[in-house]
Parts: sequence; structure tokens; C-alpha cells
Amino acid sequence: MPPVAPFTVTSDDIKDGEPMPSPQASGIFGAGGTDTSPQLRWEGAPEGTKSYAVTCFDPDAPTGSGFWHWVVFDIPPTVTELPTGAGSQDGAGLPAGSVQTRNDANLPGYVGAGPPPGHGPHRYVFAVHALDVEHTGADANATSAFVGFTMFGHTLGRALLTGAVDKPDDLNVVLAQSHFIKTVEDVHEVLAGSSPHLRFGLAFCESSGPRLVRRSGNDDELVELAVRNALAIGAGHSLVIFLREGYPVNVLNQLKQVPELCRIYCATANPVTVVVAETDTGRGILGVIDGGAPLGVETDDDIAERKALLRVIGYKL
Repeated sequence: MPPVAPFTVTSDDIKDGEPMPSPQASGIFGAGGTDTSPQLRWEGAPEGTKSYAVTCFDPDAPTGSGFWHWVVFDIPPTVTELPTGAGSQDGAGLPAGSVQTRNDANLPGYVGAGPPPGHGPHRYVFAVHALDVEHTGADANATSAFVGFTMFGHTLGRALLTGAVDKPDDLNVVLAQSHFIKTVEDVHEVLAGSSPHLRFGLAFCESSGPRLVRRSGNDDELVELAVRNALAIGAGHSLVIFLREGYPVNVLNQLKQVPELCRIYCATANPVTVVVAETDTGRGILGVIDGGAPLGVETDDDIAERKALLRVIGYKL
């Protein structure tokens, strides 16, 4: 399908980039939830929209083809919201005329999140598709893949997606964009030469040719973590670096001198949410949410405390 216009999807039940709440987890798969589909509300669909489809897809499921948790289509164009629980097996909460198929658990309606233990982070991508046809031509017996095929060439718009970085509290992360597989060796050399104590792992998403996640580091745990997050972000030419026993301020200037490095999105110990857009040609990073919003403006006492701290830890004389 060609690239399409974005529009906005929000929910009272789930938040972009955050773990799925308990009701949206799976009871069927033993994840402690109730398999309750979340409330969804959308606005800003393109002109000419004649119906909507709503899908929930986990691209990280260990199946080789992801996992479809929910597929609903032929939603009338006047509908801009689905209530919590609309994806029940009987579909009683869906708008008149809507059709939902069986999910990849071979059950009708929505099945909640239930990743295998220890498999790492999963993305549960809820998307609203604006279509230029009233009916896709599929029915309740269609597979999720066939429904996607019937939407081919008829999708006017889709929502933006977000991905969350899985970062333990004691680590720092650097998220960047680079343009060549030489990055992997160059960044390794920079980090290894910055301090004998620094532990690091890095992963680079190749965007053409074999399109592999290229990896390196001196700490197997951090390399694995970087690879897992690179796969979750899934954006070509993105570079994920995790640091332990060192700080970004110790390596950022050296990293900026790596010839292939195009930009640095963030370097932080905070929780990070990566905002990602997806088209039919791939995925790209729009930006990051680094930590929380400001709570106020510093006072004179805060200024004095800030300056004193920098001198105590040796960053200022």
C-alpha cells in the first residue's frame, strides 16, 4: 500500500508506549487479564472516508508472522469511538454493520496481551484505518491477512504508532541515527576507548540489503538489550546504545565525531518513549519523550544547589 495520511487515535484505557493495563491483558493465555478491548477514540480522518477498520497487532510475537489480537472492519464513517469491551466475542458492543473476525488465537473478537515469559518487550499496535469503501468484501470467516488484503489500495489514512524503550533503571541509553554499517565498529571503538570501566552494548538497524540488526559491545546483557529495543523500534538506520558504569556526558563528544552519525535523539537515564511513524516503505523515528514534564521553575536556592552539585562532582571548578 502507498503511504497514507496520519490522524489521531487516543484511549482512556491505554497510553502510548506504556505497558498494557491488566484488563487488556489476556486471561485466556494466563497473563492475569480479562481480554477486554480498550476504549478507542479517533479524529481527523481524511476527507472521503467511507468506513473504518480497527486492528491490534503484535509484531514481536514469536510466530514468524506476528500475532493479530483484534480485527474489526466495515465500521460506519459516522462512528469515531469504540467503548471499552466492544471487542467481546459476541460483538454486542460494536456499531451496527461492523464485522469482526477471529484473532490469531482462533477466537472471535479481542484477545489480550500475553507474551511468553522472558521473551522481552512486545508492541501491541492499535490502529484505526480510514477506508474509501463502505465494505471491504471480507466477512466474519476471513483471516486477518485476508482482511488486510481487502484494504489494499483503499486505505486513506492510518494512526501514528509509538514504541517504548525497555531500559532498566541503572542504565543510560543513547538513541541516534546513523547511515552505514561501519557505524557499529566505529562506535564500539569510541566507547571502548573512552574508559576502561565503561560497559556497553549497541545495535544498529540496517535499512537496505539484508536489513539486519548489527550489534556489538563488551557486555552480553547490554548487547541483548540493545538488540531487543532496536527490533521493537524497527526504524531503519536507528542506533541504540546502552551504557553502564559510565554516563553519556563522558562519550557524547566522541560519538558526535563518528563520521556516519547523523543525529542524536536523546542521551538519558530517564524512561524513554520513542514516537514512531509507519508507512508501507518502513518505520521512522519522529522524536522521543524523555522523562517527565516540568513541575515548576527553579528558585534562587535551586540555582545555588545546582551549581554546588556540579562542583562537588567535578564537572565545574
